[in-house]
Amino acid sequence: MPLKLTLKPEEKVVINGAVLSNGPSKTTLSIENSAIILRQKDIMQEEEANTPARRIYFCIQMAYLDLENTNLYLEKTNQLVRDFMAAIPTEAVKKIIEPLGAELAGGRYFQALKRCRELIAFEEQRLNYGFESVR
Repeated sequence: MPLKLTLKPEEKVVINGAVLSNGPSKTTLSIENSAIILRQKDIMQEEEANTPARRIYFCIQMAYLDLENTNLYLEKTNQLVRDFMAAIPTEAVKKIIEPLGAELAGGRYFQALKRCRELIAFEEQRLNYGFESVR
């Protein structure tokens, strides 16, 4: 079953390492076989990886996109995850990290990125917690 990918005007998508830019109108693509696909909204630029959870996301993204260096990025991801768990050793973090690790171990990098968004949301909530309580 093909994957239908609808791109907004001017939206970019990475497919098997090639960056495609859509024109001024909406476009629908049909991907007929297995491919590495990442939409613009899911791509994190290196300078945006400015928190521990975001650095984990960026490394997973690079493991997904840069097949020649996947193992290097996975090693870095594992270290970042260990550091995160050591800094915040809570059940809430464990409930996010364990399924994320299972996705990575299974080579399901896009699914791991989705799980990592939960970790980013947790981190944002945790970082804002102290600020909000001062108000």
